[in-house]
Amino acid sequence: MESQLLPDDLIFLDLGIPDQFTYCRIARLDPNKFVNECFRKQYKTVFILAPMPFDKDGYRDHEAEKVDYSDEWITRDYKSLRYETIRVPVLPTHERVEFVVKKLKQAKLI
Repeated sequence: MESQLLPDDLIFLDLGIPDQFTYCRIARLDPNKFVNECFRKQYKTVFILAPMPFDKDGYRDHEAEKVDYSDEWITRDYKSLRYETIRVPVLPTHERVEFVVKKLKQAKLI
């Protein structure tokens, strides 16, 4: 799907190709099939949203560990591909949107 996107359009993706490295690690799969794809196109900006606090409820407590692991490795993977990442802090939704818009304006992307 990404290959059909126009490079000058402002598009937000909730996942990028480099995210697959982390998901492959979690599933114990070889992520190397994604390496070439990561170098074919580069994203202009990468926002990484800090995970929302995870309420331990006695049923899904192991999920919090996955969230922390994913967050750490997604950030590492983008940086290893020479992306400058912008960390979006935990804020109410409208404030997160304002934060992202402000950063896009600073980068003259909007």
